[in-house]
Amino acid sequence: MSTTAHKVATHAAAAAGKRMRGRRPPSVVKEIVYGMTLGLFAGYLWKLHHWSNQRRTREFYSLLDQGLITVVVDEPPPSPLQAVHEPVEPPSSPLPTGDQED
Repeated sequence: MSTTAHKVATHAAAAAGKRMRGRRPPSVVKEIVYGMTLGLFAGYLWKLHHWSNQRRTREFYSLLDQGLITVVVDEPPPSPLQAVHEPVEPPSSPLPTGDQED
């Protein structure tokens, strides 16, 4: 059973074994601890974001209850279309027209 594929596979397995010599295999417990640590850190950052949003909402409603701010607009701003009462004449063209003589 000495085919070329068998020789290549055997050579690759031996090379991989030489590279791993002196190294320990990955620790499952370490991987679990790393994952839990990253998950807790990401969850803490998410909760900080959530607490910040809650604080801003509480402050907004507190100011609203005290009457310091309002959500009602006093007067709407005037529309630019109401200011135009007459149609505007387009400016005359500086280009010569065909009915002018030289």
